Amino acid sequence: ASVNRGYRGGAFNAQAYVALDELTQADPETLMAYEVGIKQSVLDGSLQYAAAAFYYDYQDQQFLDIDASALQRVANIDESTIIGAELEVAWLPLHDLSFNFSLSLLDSEIQKGELRGIDLEGNELPNAPRYSATASMDWTFMRFSEAELLMNLNGRYVDAQYFDVYEVDRLEQSSYGLLNGRLSYIDVKAGLEAHLWVKNIFEE
Repeated sequence: ASVNRGYRGGAFNAQAYVALDELTQADPETLMAYEVGIKQSVLDGSLQYAAAAFYYDYQDQQFLDIDASALQRVANIDESTIIGAELEVAWLPLHDLSFNFSLSLLDSEIQKGELRGIDLEGNELPNAPRYSATASMDWTFMRFSEAELLMNLNGRYVDAQYFDVYEVDRLEQSSYGLLNGRLSYIDVKAGLEAHLWVKNIFEE
């Protein structure tokens, strides 16, 4: 378990490419971070897992605010929080077969804040999907005297998320999942490798 305090100094935006209104400054940002975690290895080391939970309390969180006219400025959110948990699992059931899995849960919320006259209380923080997960499998399914054939499958799921603090529909990314595959031939003696990739198998 740990408790840490983070600090980011005040900032200003000196890149006034569009208008002088871009010459703005932001107050210092502070963060209180509370974290607890565990990491273990079981089944004679073939299964390893790590889990963590955290709570982040931000005061005057900094971010870059960009309006519809492409005017950008450094701004602060008065109060915001993130509650989250993460899980990572690695399993080696056989010498030639391994699995990896990760899961992330986030609950972000602006507790207090106003920008451009808009009350942001209750909105989610940008780029903070509630759920995301990855999974992969690596399998060496054929061995020769000096070479081997390997297959990899890997997937990713990301929940819906916003790209700004205003929760504008056109700046929302819907949830999506991706599955990719790779077939590899590796000849150690000849120093030869050949790979065949398939990305986004289900065309999401």
